[in-house]
Amino acid sequence: MRLLAAPAVLLAIFAAGSGRDGTVPRLALVHPPGPCARVPARLPTGAAVEGSVLAGFDFLSPSVGVGLTAAKVYCEDATAAPQPTGRALPVRLVETTDAGRHWEVEGAGSLPGSRPGAWPVPPAQPLQIGTGAPMPAALAFSSRRTGWAEVGGELSFTHDGGGSWQVARLGGPVVSLAEAGGEALAVTSGKWQLWRLASVAGRWRAVSKIPVAPRPTEAFITLGPAPSDAVVATSHYGDAPPLVSETSNGGQTWQTVRDPCGPPHWLTANALTESATGTMAAFCLGGAAAGSATHGFYVSHNRGRTWSLRAADTDLARPDPSGLPRQDTFVVMAAPAPGRFYIGTENTFFVSADGGRRWRRVLEGYNGYGVSAMDFLSPRYGWAFLGDGPLGSGLIATSDGLRWGLP
Repeated sequence: MRLLAAPAVLLAIFAAGSGRDGTVPRLALVHPPGPCARVPARLPTGAAVEGSVLAGFDFLSPSVGVGLTAAKVYCEDATAAPQPTGRALPVRLVETTDAGRHWEVEGAGSLPGSRPGAWPVPPAQPLQIGTGAPMPAALAFSSRRTGWAEVGGELSFTHDGGGSWQVARLGGPVVSLAEAGGEALAVTSGKWQLWRLASVAGRWRAVSKIPVAPRPTEAFITLGPAPSDAVVATSHYGDAPPLVSETSNGGQTWQTVRDPCGPPHWLTANALTESATGTMAAFCLGGAAAGSATHGFYVSHNRGRTWSLRAADTDLARPDPSGLPRQDTFVVMAAPAPGRFYIGTENTFFVSADGGRRWRRVLEGYNGYGVSAMDFLSPRYGWAFLGDGPLGSGLIATSDGLRWGLP
């Protein structure tokens, strides 16, 4: 699942004008800073978004991709450094044909006097939004106009590039969505079921119930790389060790496999990923203090039956020579090539090229950036979304699997 974290910040927004006189109401940045509670969870009808950030993206080829945009609005949060909040929901499906350099909305232009790239919210918002967290958002598209979007646990389908959306009711909030081998897969919480879609425009079918930990508060899911593969790790944070369930036959049967992120060294998993060749990796979380935590990085080549420890940072007073990231906050992880792993947190982006034994920053001099989403087409082509930092926020990309920069 592609994730996007949207932290909080320094200015408040309000809807300027009612629109009753024929003018379009606008979301404006205002002074003095106001509390984040004033940021609307839903944008008013007809409002113009003067700044947007990607809330999720899915690349279909090295040049073509689709994304969901969210309003980039600001608020004051005494517990966090100034950053944009993600309360305003993703409202627009956008597409790129130049590897992410430019994004366009079909049939929607900028309003007079607005910033470049500012788009009006449609009079009737067609994308259904669940009651869960609006971000991260997930996309699983088969073409620029056809695919599925998940926002806040609600799953919707479009066949016309976001012009209209049809809601799929799967009996619970969707917590993971992926496309594998031309099929779509989804996991719902509550009853914890695996769902499968044989064709993009078809009907979802409940495959099986997933074994999970009692009263799970944490869930990490990998769907694919084959349509028959899925791994689900759940735990009740700080109360019981995680439970890892694996299927290699499309969910017909599940087996519990060994979890590397339990006692005595770890509390829970911080991230879980799987490569196209079936190598699984787990990033385990231990004791935390002042925004850092002890971590362990494990790899499995047999679907989780056995795990190999590649790096561990078990003493916060003494950084581990492996260079393993120490942040205990939001983590995304990817395994685009054999032996190569990426880890992104709220303010770091690291890579390992030797199977997880040694880690380095992706960009030299890189500090204070967060990576909240990653998408890889192949070992060569990949994209990552940077949070606010010295260079601003936006996409970076690689076309050789090694060097990263602006698309």
